[in-house]
Amino acid sequence: MGRLWSGRIRRTKASGIQPTTTDQHQMQVPISQGLAGWTWDQNGNRTAIAGLTNPFWVAVNSLLRALRLAGAPSGTQLNQIVLSSLFVGDRSGTAEIADTLLTPVVGAGVEKQFRFQGVLAQQKPFRDWLVEILACGLGYFTWEFGRLKLGCRINASAVDAFTLGNMVFQSLRLEPIEASFEHLIIDFADQAYQYQANTAEYQDKATRLTTQDLERPSRRASIWWAAQRCLRLCAWRRRVPARRSAA
Repeated sequence: MGRLWSGRIRRTKASGIQPTTTDQHQMQVPISQGLAGWTWDQNGNRTAIAGLTNPFWVAVNSLLRALRLAGAPSGTQLNQIVLSSLFVGDRSGTAEIADTLLTPVVGAGVEKQFRFQGVLAQQKPFRDWLVEILACGLGYFTWEFGRLKLGCRINASAVDAFTLGNMVFQSLRLEPIEASFEHLIIDFADQAYQYQANTAEYQDKATRLTTQDLERPSRRASIWWAAQRCLRLCAWRRRVPARRSAA
């Protein structure tokens, strides 16, 4: 599924011998699209997609490449994943959620909700890359009888309700959940600035400091760091989707 391309530098120089080393030359090559990959529908029919950008299908194809099954038959590949967690047919699968069309906050038209536009260049364990790939689509993974199962944190609404009809009286005890952080900083390569490092921030609520905290700089600094977390997204290239993921 992958392809290897080569580039050639052509330059003009004055007559005579003027030797130069390879590290004295640079070249920028624009890439129209990324690697191709496999996708499936709810019936298990496989399709090759050129320039795959869906983060959940990218995660699946990364697993197949890691297992050296990128060129294997469709049945062998499907034995490695839980297809129902990716594509159901009713827009509830993780891959379907990522392809949902939304109105952009800035600009006109529509855009896909989650896209993977990045480079897997560093050498690290596959589990670490899987976490970074799925983070671009609010995704997570688990293993179900040896097969990769993906999920998407797209809905935070209540699923079940505790009422007098389904619980023992006064048997429910709830305690407040303390947030581990309230200020999230997203680190990504911004396409608008020639892919230079940029950040997008989201703050849930202001951190409250008491009078004693304001009088002690060390205490103030520790609270500030405890309420702040940094997250690196390897495949976001625009500020708006990055902030949408943070929120």
